[in-house]
Amino acid sequence: MKLENLAHHINLCVKANNGIKLASWLSTNEPTHVDALRKANIGSTRDSLSKKYMNKFASPWDEICIAHLLVIICISENRLEEAYKEQAMMVNAFLRFFGAQTNWVLVPLWVVLVELRQLAHDVRGEITKPGDAELYNQQKATTCCEDAARLCNKAFTICVTDRTSQPTESRKWGVYRAVNIVLKCYFKVNRTNLSKNVIRAIEANADLPALEQFEMADQVTYRYYQGLLALLDENYSKGSFPTPLLLRRFPALESLYDRFLKSIREGNIVEFDKALLDLEGRLVQLNIWLMIVKVREITVSRVFRKCWLVLNKPSRVSISAFHAALKVAGSPMDVGEAECLVANSIFKGYIKGYISHDTQLVVLAKTDAFPRLSARVLRNGF
Repeated sequence: MKLENLAHHINLCVKANNGIKLASWLSTNEPTHVDALRKANIGSTRDSLSKKYMNKFASPWDEICIAHLLVIICISENRLEEAYKEQAMMVNAFLRFFGAQTNWVLVPLWVVLVELRQLAHDVRGEITKPGDAELYNQQKATTCCEDAARLCNKAFTICVTDRTSQPTESRKWGVYRAVNIVLKCYFKVNRTNLSKNVIRAIEANADLPALEQFEMADQVTYRYYQGLLALLDENYSKGSFPTPLLLRRFPALESLYDRFLKSIREGNIVEFDKALLDLEGRLVQLNIWLMIVKVREITVSRVFRKCWLVLNKPSRVSISAFHAALKVAGSPMDVGEAECLVANSIFKGYIKGYISHDTQLVVLAKTDAFPRLSARVLRNGF
C-alpha cells in the first residue's frame, strides 16, 4: 500500500466524520493495512518520505501519514525509541486537527494516545554502557513516559477548553479518558505530585458533565487513581481498601489484597511483612508497593490497640508495654525504636494522646483513644 492510498482512506473518514474507521487507519495494531504499508515502503526514511509527500496532502495529514508509516517501520525493526519519537510527532500533528473538531474525533484520539503511552513504556533504547544497561534503559523509558504524559495533558486541555461545540458534541466528553491516560503515565514514573495537579484541574472545572455521565470504564479508572492518591496520602476516609464482597467477586484482587487485610485486622506484623515480600513483584508492577508499605503503620497501630485492650483500656500505657507487644507480634527492636513507632502513630492520628518522656508513659485521650481510620485527624497532609 502506498502512502497516497492511506491518505485517501483517511480523507474519506474525515469527510464522513467516521471516527471509528479513522482510528483503525491510524493504529499500528491493524495488521492488514500495517503489513501492506510496511512491505510497500521498505527502506523509507523521514528524509525520503518528506521530500516525496510533504505538502502533497492537506495539512496536517501529510505529517500524520509520514509519521504513522515511520512508526510502523521502526516497530518492525525493533527501534522502539525512534518509533516513540515518530508517534509523538504524529500525536502533535493530530492535536492540531483535533482542536478544531467535535467529539467525533475522540475515538481516533484514544488510539493514538494509548499507542503513544504503550510505546513510551516499551522503550528500552540502545545499550551504550553495558555495566549500566538497566539504569540507562530505565532513564530513557522514564523520559519517554514523561513526554507522553505532557502530550496527553495537551489533549486533556483541548478537551476541557471546548467552549464552542454543542453539549452533545463537545470534546469535554473526552476529558476523563485523556486524564486517565495521563495518570497512567505519571504513575509509571512515580510522579504522583503531578497526578494531583491534573485531578485538581478537573475538580476546579464546574463546566464538566458529572462523572457519572461518562462511560463506566472511564469512571472506574478515574476513581481507581483517586483512591490510590488518597491512600498514598494516608487519607483513609477518602480512599478505602477493597471490601470482602468485592474480593469475593474478583479472585485476582483477593489473591493480592486478602493477606494484607487479614494482617491489618489481626495486627499481625509478621504475616504482613511476609505477604509484602511474597507479592513485591506484583505490587511494584501495579505501582502500589509504596502504598502498601505505608499501610504497614496501621498494622503496627493495631498491635498497640490490642495491648491497650489486654491491659483493660488504661488511660496511661508504658512505652515498655508497647515495646513488649511489638516483640510478641514478631517485631523485635529496642525500646527507642518502639517509642518512635508510638510517636509516629500519634502523629499520624492512629492514637490520640501524647508521650510523657520523663515517665516513659503514653497518656491517652479519655475518649476514642484509638479512632477508626475514617475518623482520625490528618496532620500536614498525612
